Parts: sequence; structure tokens; C-alpha cells
Amino acid sequence: MTYYVQFGQEVRDYIEAVEGLSAAGRDALMDGVTEELGRDVDEFLRTRPLSPESLHFRYDYVQPDDQTLYIFDFVVDATQMEVGVVTVVYAECTLHRAG
Repeated sequence: MTYYVQFGQEVRDYIEAVEGLSAAGRDALMDGVTEELGRDVDEFLRTRPLSPESLHFRYDYVQPDDQTLYIFDFVVDATQMEVGVVTVVYAECTLHRAG
């Protein structure tokens, strides 16, 4: 089953404010997260829950852009999985610059 992935407004605002991430990089990030998470949410929930029996889990995504790797750590709320929806509720980004 493919899940619909939505991003909380705070997460959208955070991603928009990440310093140095281009508009194309942001678009690629959102598309990549939506595709991978929507496809593999069951696996991530099974292997990366925040606690035993939790319906929240961690999800990491790396987005290259120019000479920088943007490493995102997300928390996803899967409480609406039964209706085919998961929501990214938290985001944090670490930068790794080349050179």
C-alpha cells in the first residue's frame, strides 16, 4: 500500500528556512521523502519506532545540494495509517559541506 504523506506546517516552515538549501533542493527533498516514506512506511514504523508500540517513528533522509549534504532527521506520526495517511511532525537538519 502506498500512503499519503503530509507535512505539518511547522515542518514546512523549518524546511523553507534551512540555510543554503536551494528551491530545487527543497522540491527534491519533499518529492524524495514523499516517495520513499509513502512506499516504505510500514518498514520504518517496524524498525524505528520512538518507543515500543509507538505509532511515531524516526525517519532520516539525505538531500545533496550544490557542495553540501543536508541530513534530515524527521519524526513521523502514523496514527492515521489505517486511513492511508502519515504526517511528518518534526524535522531537524545537519549540514555537511564538502571541502
